[in-house]
Amino acid sequence: MRHQTFVLVGLSIAIMATGVVSFYLLSSSGQKELRLTAMEFGFNNYSGGPMLRVKTGENIIIFLENEGGVVHEFIVVKDLDAFLNDLRTAVKDSGSGLTSDEVDKVLPVEMMHHKHAAAMFLMEGQLLHHVMVDPQQTVRFRLVINRPGTYFYVCPMFAATFPETHADRGMFGVLVVEP
Repeated sequence: MRHQTFVLVGLSIAIMATGVVSFYLLSSSGQKELRLTAMEFGFNNYSGGPMLRVKTGENIIIFLENEGGVVHEFIVVKDLDAFLNDLRTAVKDSGSGLTSDEVDKVLPVEMMHHKHAAAMFLMEGQLLHHVMVDPQQTVRFRLVINRPGTYFYVCPMFAATFPETHADRGMFGVLVVEP
């Protein structure tokens, strides 16, 4: 037991020293678990998110905790710029004067999630393109990406930032899927 404590302390020091490392938890089941904390406006930090590294086809259990004051979302996209440009274009084309509550009813946000999603999530027996977490709540879901490459995890919500998204304020991170 003493050895495990030393490994965890050493890992914590290495993470703080480098600033960019995967945040895996040790699990007795052998599965990798990852804890991300959503804040305004970042993951595990107030701007941006940590670089995550996984293997192709690897099952990752993610615990997404929302310590912020607004709803946050988690979606994995291949092309962050194209995804955000589509959202910006939809906001611009919808006309001015919309509130952040109205934007979800007018914009084809679900269609954009489906178009740009690079991964599916399994949560409570449901396959989802994106996961939402309310303030002060935690959701648990499984993520598997079957193609190697560089992806982005992002929060495209508009709450408290409309017409910008949370991602426009830096709420995204890099996800590297190794062969």
